[in-house]
Amino acid sequence: MTDDQPTEAPSSPLPSGAAVTGTEPDDPAAGSGLGARQRNGGRVRTRVPAIVWWMVALHVTVLGAYSILLPTFRAPDEAQHVDLAHFWSTDFDYPAWDDRLVADGVRNAEGQLRPRSRSAHLTAQAARPKDERASFEQLDEVPIPNIRNQLAQHPPLYYIVAGTAERATEVVIGDPDFVVETWFYRLVSIAMVAPLPYVIWRASRLLELPEPVAVGAMLLPLAFPQYLHIGASVNNDNLQYLATWLMAPIVLRVARGDLAWRTMVLAGVLSGIGLLTKAFAFVIPAWMACALLLVLLRRGRAALPGVVRAGLVYAVPAMALGGWWWVRNVVVYGSLMPSRYSDLVDHLPRGPFDPVDYLGRWVSATVRRVWGDFGYFDTHIPSTAVTIATTIAAAALLAGVVGRDRVAGTKSGDRLLLLVPLPLLMAMQLQTALRTYLDTGQYAALQGRYWFGALAPAAILISLGAAKALGWLWRWLPLVVLAAIVVMQGLALSTILGFYWGAPGSAIADRLRAVVAWAPVPGEFVGVAFAAGAIVGGAALVEIGRVVRRGGRRDVVQTDPEPAPLS
Repeated sequence: MTDDQPTEAPSSPLPSGAAVTGTEPDDPAAGSGLGARQRNGGRVRTRVPAIVWWMVALHVTVLGAYSILLPTFRAPDEAQHVDLAHFWSTDFDYPAWDDRLVADGVRNAEGQLRPRSRSAHLTAQAARPKDERASFEQLDEVPIPNIRNQLAQHPPLYYIVAGTAERATEVVIGDPDFVVETWFYRLVSIAMVAPLPYVIWRASRLLELPEPVAVGAMLLPLAFPQYLHIGASVNNDNLQYLATWLMAPIVLRVARGDLAWRTMVLAGVLSGIGLLTKAFAFVIPAWMACALLLVLLRRGRAALPGVVRAGLVYAVPAMALGGWWWVRNVVVYGSLMPSRYSDLVDHLPRGPFDPVDYLGRWVSATVRRVWGDFGYFDTHIPSTAVTIATTIAAAALLAGVVGRDRVAGTKSGDRLLLLVPLPLLMAMQLQTALRTYLDTGQYAALQGRYWFGALAPAAILISLGAAKALGWLWRWLPLVVLAAIVVMQGLALSTILGFYWGAPGSAIADRLRAVVAWAPVPGEFVGVAFAAGAIVGGAALVEIGRVVRRGGRRDVVQTDPEPAPLS
């Protein structure tokens, strides 16, 4: 990752009037581009441009649509996640890893959504009137054979946040019915992933990416229907995603020598949040270690004392907030993450282990579940679309990492650093899936959602690689990404409506009526939300058009002063 030599400037000339590196804050050019600077009391601040907020609004709008389009409990383990969040909201307690049965209320609620038929072909006529829906507490009064909730093996932070928010809301609106309460938890998840475009902008700004490339990266997550499905469901992945994404701009700053205690403490806090949420957050300290190693490679052995001190400062909040959970597991239970999964599933007979066959299954299933495999893998977008999308994304990712960057002049070390979490998450997911297969014979944990913690840095690299591939046409990149979004979302919408909503062969109007009938909110609210979403989409398109017209303007970042060594 050594890249101390100057990088070559982009070959594409900037258009007339574009902002250039070194523009002073009072220069008129500083008011344009992705991140105009303002001076406040001698301190330089960056004004977040309007398009970033429109990208956030568009992101939230699409996530909100997914929270309505997928039936209640039709997401991986959603009923079990709801059970833990509801348990916290009721008792402000969290069970031991082997000491939780799914509540009767949650099990009874799940039964109303026809789980045996995978909630397929729900019709408006079959929907229970909204004012007759019961709450979890009311459904708790009906005993039902129960099952163990193995998700208590995870750390509690997601459930603490979701359950506390629901309890606070309940004080105002009273005890909601189970559909509304589950939807509220979905909204909490949406709030957790909503900052993704902003995080991508922050990292893009540090890399000084041209506007079209940064906007393309902010748009790119909308081309992953599976991510939107998970982001709009009740799932502890979403808080782990946020903690990992927020590290992207931080590791870039650290790799450039920012070892200030404030930076290290912030990184440690984010790591602790991730570690108190899910085991996949172990990629965060590994990512941070790579950033510190890159400092050493760039600055030599003289930087070693400062790097060691920075690492120690980082480790304190990381351990205090989240690392302790895993140490406690080892000390108390003798295992990093004790689990009842092996006791709860059937052990299937299998022949001799064939690594080639298993890797083929792992790649096929996991990649499909990166793009669009909805519910409990009830229905998925066409395999041809998955193959084409995977090929394009992989090629763009590779192009974004290797070779000289003639679009933005980024350093190879920075690009490799952004790549780090993706292979780490892939390796962790493969290890988990393989261990489960060897223990039980089950093809479990083949989940593409486990890779989405790398979505922020990967989107930047894919966008940069696509810009390199487009050559002199890279100013049109946002429109290319928009076209991809339209195709992928069209396929996803067709798949979801066709499987879950309306009788087989029914008209689109009947399917939409079924969505509204089963929705957690009245149809009038859905209509107003649709109108608001159309306004947001139109405004976002206008801002994207302005970026394309401006062309290759680069985001300007004032070089930060050399950080003082830690004392």
